[in-house]
Amino acid sequence: IARDITIRKKAEEKLISSEKKVQNLINNISDVLIEVNVDGVFTFTSPQIFKLIESRSEEITNSKFIDLVHPEDLDHYQEAFKTAQISKSPLFLECKIRHKKGYYIPISIRGSFVETNNVNKFFGVISDITERKQIENMIKKEIKTLKDLDKIRNNLVTRMSHELKTPLVSIFSGTEFLLFDYRNQLTEEVKTVISDIHDGGYRLKTMVENLLTVFEIDSEKIKFNPTKENVIQIIKECIEDIILQANKRNISINVELLDNLFLDVDKDLIKKAIFNIISNAVKNTPSNRNVYIRTIEHHIYVEIVIKDTGVGITKKEMVDLFKPFGKIERFGKGMDVDIEGPGLGLYIANEIIKLHEGEIVLRSKGRNKGSTFTIRLNQTNKMKNL
Repeated sequence: IARDITIRKKAEEKLISSEKKVQNLINNISDVLIEVNVDGVFTFTSPQIFKLIESRSEEITNSKFIDLVHPEDLDHYQEAFKTAQISKSPLFLECKIRHKKGYYIPISIRGSFVETNNVNKFFGVISDITERKQIENMIKKEIKTLKDLDKIRNNLVTRMSHELKTPLVSIFSGTEFLLFDYRNQLTEEVKTVISDIHDGGYRLKTMVENLLTVFEIDSEKIKFNPTKENVIQIIKECIEDIILQANKRNISINVELLDNLFLDVDKDLIKKAIFNIISNAVKNTPSNRNVYIRTIEHHIYVEIVIKDTGVGITKKEMVDLFKPFGKIERFGKGMDVDIEGPGLGLYIANEIIKLHEGEIVLRSKGRNKGSTFTIRLNQTNKMKNL
């Protein structure tokens, strides 16, 4: 008998020790522990409930949880508890509950229904998420502000681009007309002035068009309408557009093109991409040298190869080359190349080729060893639409 009493006493001591540990945990945990019956009535709340809503445990016990819930959250609360009770699945709910002073506090509830002694009860934890909600609201406000600023920026870019584009086209076209149709009637001095105006207008026109294209790409508003087009004819048009700039620096553009090459492309976009790469080749080739353009047809894809004999590209420079404003700085390095432009051309070209589900492959052996840009386009690809 004495032995049984000793065993029972030790068991009681262990139980008391365990209860003390549990009580100590309940008293020191920052969250509120709750026990709620199937009718939604509190049967237990830990002391931390006072810190949360300034109501003591004894005030809350035997009251209904739903009486604390914000009217806007009632349906959500009832549906969540009903689902958790029927399915026996864990519950996670965010809602607002009333503070003793009348205002509401955002909380999260985590827990599940458990059956003990044939009684089904919900055991859970209430956490104060006021600070998190404040941060979320701040982030939402910042996002809205940024979106508003982005909208203003986009509207400004669009309007400015369109407003500038019209007069620049007139300047560029007008000076081109004078230089070609009235060349023999102009003095050398007048030709030089008109040529400078033409070049300046051309650069501004190209820059405005590129800025507008970058905006359309970044905002995913670019229009992509592929049709069956002769890419050889498009390449020839690009060469015609750049030939004046090439001739000024005595750069020869040598071509080896297929007779015809029909692909599903967006004519305006693919022309812009090809032109930008040819323009890059001409700009980075010193005077009195050559640029080579050829087309190669493979079984499932075609290549447009644009090779220059210019300043070349180092491995370090290749990393940023296809990024917006990823211009390689040539100023002050004694290179006989065209250093004008913001560095958008290759970025635009790369994005356009990606729209066509193609790729641009760049090869260069380094400084002063030229560069080769190869545009690869599938002959049987399904086009990507935005």
